[in-house]
Amino acid sequence: MTDLKPKTKFKPFYLIAVFAIILTILFAIGISKSIDWFNKHEVIKNQIIAVTLKWPITIKAREPQIIEKPLVLDYPEEIDTPLEKYICDKWGIFECKTALAVSKAENGDRIRDRFNINSNGTIDVGIFQINSVHFSKEGCALFQIVDPIQNVNCAKQIYDASGWGAWVTYNNNSYLVHAE
Repeated sequence: MTDLKPKTKFKPFYLIAVFAIILTILFAIGISKSIDWFNKHEVIKNQIIAVTLKWPITIKAREPQIIEKPLVLDYPEEIDTPLEKYICDKWGIFECKTALAVSKAENGDRIRDRFNINSNGTIDVGIFQINSVHFSKEGCALFQIVDPIQNVNCAKQIYDASGWGAWVTYNNNSYLVHAE
C-alpha cells in the first residue's frame, strides 16, 4: 500500500529560532518600557525610624493677647446737679471727670458769682474762673460769663483753643484732689 501522505521532516531548529526572535523582541520592548518608567519615577529608600534631637527649652516671641472687653461709656456717678451734667455734655465722656475736677479746684464751693483778683491785676470769674484776658473773646465777655452756662461755654472755647494749660489748678495738679 502506498502511503498518500507526504513525508515531511519536523525541524525543531526553525521553531527555536522563531521563538528566540519573539523573545528578543519582547525583551527589547520590556527594556525600553522599563527605562521610560525609571526616567519618570524615582525610587527613594524611606527611613523606618527617625530620631530627632531637640533642645529642652524653646524661645519664641509672644503673641499679643487680645482681651475683648466692652467699652462702657457713661458719665461718672457723682454728677449731682444739672450744671455738672451740662459740663459733662459739653466736654464729652472722656474729658468729663477732668472738667469737673478742674472746675471744683478752680471754684471750690461753687459760688456762681465768685471772682478772684490775681496778683498781676487780672480777675478770674465764675465756675471755671475765666481770666479777664479772655473777656475779649466772643461769648466770654464779663456780663456773659457771670452766668454759669455761659461760663462753661467760654471755658470750653478756651479748652478747644489751648487745652487744659489755661488753668493753674491743672498745671500744678491740684485738680487731682477732686478727680476720683
